[in-house]
Amino acid sequence: MDHQTMSNVPPRIGSAPLSHSQQSFPRVESRTAGAFRVCPLRPGGERPPPLQPSVSPSTNFFDRAAPQPTEPPAASHPANCIYDIAEFVKCQHTKESPPKGILDFVTELWKEMPENKDSRPEHILSREELFRGESMPSKVMKERKLHNEVLGILGRVGEGNLPKMKEELTNLPIRQSTDKEIQDVIQVIFNKSIQPEDSIFVPYYVKLVVSLINDIGEGEPAGRFIRNAIIRQCQRTFENAEEAQAQLEREIANLPEEEAEQRRLIFAGKQKANINFLGLLFTHGLVREKVVLHVLEWLLYGTERKRRFPADYELIHFMNLLLTCGKSFSKEGQEFVPKFRAVLEELMHMHPQRRMQFLLLNTVETIDNNWEPPFGAKATSSSQEHETERRPVSQLPPRNKLVLAPPMNPIPSRDGFWEAMDKFFVTSNAEEVITLLADIPDETRIVYCTSVIHRYMTTTRCVQQRARLGELFEELANKRVLPVEDVRKALFIHLRDAVKEDLFTDVPRYFCNWAIVVKGGRDVFPPSLHTEFLNILVDNGASRETLVNMVRDVHKIQSESPGSVETDARSRFRVLPALLRYTPPLLSGYSMDDTEDVFRQLRDCDSDVDYFYHLCEQEDSKGVFMCINSLGKAPHLAFSMISAIFTFVRFDVEALCREYKESVKKLVNTKQLHLLLEEVYVTWQALDRTPENSFLLFVKALRSLNAARDQLDKFKTLLTKNYGAAGKKDAAMLDKLK
Repeated sequence: MDHQTMSNVPPRIGSAPLSHSQQSFPRVESRTAGAFRVCPLRPGGERPPPLQPSVSPSTNFFDRAAPQPTEPPAASHPANCIYDIAEFVKCQHTKESPPKGILDFVTELWKEMPENKDSRPEHILSREELFRGESMPSKVMKERKLHNEVLGILGRVGEGNLPKMKEELTNLPIRQSTDKEIQDVIQVIFNKSIQPEDSIFVPYYVKLVVSLINDIGEGEPAGRFIRNAIIRQCQRTFENAEEAQAQLEREIANLPEEEAEQRRLIFAGKQKANINFLGLLFTHGLVREKVVLHVLEWLLYGTERKRRFPADYELIHFMNLLLTCGKSFSKEGQEFVPKFRAVLEELMHMHPQRRMQFLLLNTVETIDNNWEPPFGAKATSSSQEHETERRPVSQLPPRNKLVLAPPMNPIPSRDGFWEAMDKFFVTSNAEEVITLLADIPDETRIVYCTSVIHRYMTTTRCVQQRARLGELFEELANKRVLPVEDVRKALFIHLRDAVKEDLFTDVPRYFCNWAIVVKGGRDVFPPSLHTEFLNILVDNGASRETLVNMVRDVHKIQSESPGSVETDARSRFRVLPALLRYTPPLLSGYSMDDTEDVFRQLRDCDSDVDYFYHLCEQEDSKGVFMCINSLGKAPHLAFSMISAIFTFVRFDVEALCREYKESVKKLVNTKQLHLLLEEVYVTWQALDRTPENSFLLFVKALRSLNAARDQLDKFKTLLTKNYGAAGKKDAAMLDKLK
C-alpha cells in the first residue's frame, strides 16, 4: 500500500496524540525535527510551534490506572498540535507491530467516525489491517471466474497481439476445470462471436479456440468437450431460429414500431453472425463437412426437403455460408455445388427484388470464378460491391418474365390490423384485411392473429366479433390469403398462453366465448378442437373445477343449435379419454370427497362419461347391456355406448365377445361395423393407454360376430385416407387378419 492510498485517512487520525511507550518505534537514522517537511499553516495563518525534544516519560500514556504527573512531561509529539499526515502513515512501514494501546485507540477512533458507523465499502482498508500494509481484496476480484478471464482476452485480441492472447488463453487452467466452468467459457466465446458489432473479430476468436483445443489435445476429454459444445451451441441457435423468431414477435407486439424494428434487426444480425461463425469453424477444421451441407440444404429446401421459394434472409445466409465453405469442400462436397448453383440461377430469374437478383448473380459468378470474387482473383469485397453497382441490368441472364416488385411497404401496426378486423364485422368486407395481410411477414401474421383471438376471447363486449370470427378466417382461407394452418397455430398459441396465465379465473365466461368462436367457423375450427383444448388442460394439470366448467360450457353452447350432435368420429368432442388420463394436482389444499369426483360431476352433460360411470358402478354384469334397448330412440347414443363399453373392457375384449355374444352382436348391429371400428380406434388413440396389438385383437373378436368382409375393407380405406402414416401402418396390419 503506497502513501497515496492513505491520503484519504481523516485529519483527526493525523492529529492523534502520540507518545513513546516501552516498545518504541525504531527511529530512522539522521532524521531530526528539522528534516521534516514544513507543516501547513493554521487557519489564522500562524505556524505551529516547533517540535521540542524531550525525554520520554516512564509512565505509559494509555495506562489509565497509573498515577498522572502534576505537570505533563515534554513529549516529542505533544497533544493539540497539527502534524503532517505522512508521518503518521510511516507507522505502517515499521517491522514491528505498533503498541497495542495505539492500535486500540485508532480502532475506537475509526468506529466513531460518522462515515464508518453504518456501512463500509469492501475496498476501504479494514480497521484491523490499517497498519499492516494490506488491503482487503475487492468483491469483484473475489468473484472473478475463469470465463471472466476468457472474456477479457476476447475483448483485447487483435491482429497485433494474437500470439500473446493465445499464450494467455492456453495458460488458463481450462483443462483442469469442471464441465460447468468449461461450459461457461464456451458460452462466453459463442455469445461474443454472434454479436454483429464483433463480426470483424470473429476470425480471431476462432483462431483462439483452435489454439486452445490444439494445446489441450482433441483426444483429451476437455478438448472434445469444448469442440462438441461449440458445435451444439451453433446447432441449437440455428435449429431454434423459427421458435426464437416467433417468441420475438410475441415480445415486440406491444412495442413501438421503431423499437420493434430495431429488435428485429438485432435478431437478424445475430443469426447472420451465427452462420458466419459456423463457416469459420468449418474452414478451421472444427466442424465436419456433412454438418455444413445439412445446414445448406435446410436453408434452401426447408425442414421437409422440398422445392420451395426461400425467404430472403434464408437465401442470404445460404450464400454467405456457401461462399465461406465452398472452396474448402472435399470431392464429395463439391458434388453438391452444381445442384446449389442451378437453384441459385433459377431463383435469380424468378426473384422480384433487384437487390436479391444482384446478390444471386454475384454468388453464381463467384462460384464460376473458382470461389474468388469476380473481376480479379484477389478482388476485395468492397470493389465487388462497387462493380456490382456500376453493372447495368442488361447483363442479367435473359428470362421470360420479370415483374419488379414495388418498394416494400412498412409492416402495418397491430392497432391498424385490429381496426381493419373490426371494420369487417360492420361492413362484411374483408378487402382491407387482405391488403394489410399482404404486407405482413408470415411469422408476424401468426402473432397478429394470436393477438386478435386473445382480444375477442377476453373482451366482454366483442359478442358479434366472437360469433363471426370463424366466418372471417374462412373467407381469408378461401381467398388463399391466410392458410388454415396459420390460423390454428395462432389459436393454439393463445390457448397455451391462456392456460399458463390462468385466464379462466379473470374471465369467468372464457369457455363460453371459446365455444362460440369454434361454433362460428366449422371449416377453420372443427369441433375436434374442443378435445385438443381439453387435452391441453389435462396435460398442464388444471384443476377439477376448470375441467368441469370447460366441458359443461362447451356442451351448453353446442346444445343451443338444433341437430348439433356430432357423429363424425374424427370431429366429435371426446371427453372420456382425457378424464381417464387426468391426475388431480398434488397438494391442492383439500381432500376430495365422492361428490367432487370429476366423472360424477360430468355424467349429467356428457353421454360417454355417463355410460362409463354406469359401468364402473355396476356390481355384476347383469345390468351392463340393459340400456341397449333404448338406443332405437336415440341412435346417436350408440357411439357413446360403444366408446364407453370397449374402453371399459379394452384389456379383455375377447372374453366380452365370447361371454356376451348376443348382446355385443345386437350392439354392433346398431351401426355399420366400419363406423364402430373407427369410433373405437379414435377413442383408443386419444387414450394412449392400451396393450400392444390390442386393436388388432379387438377387430378379430368383432369379425367373429359379423363376418362382413366389405365392412373391414371400408374401415381400412378410412384409415388410409384420414389418419396419415399411422393409419396406413395399422391398415397394413389388418391385412394380415384371415
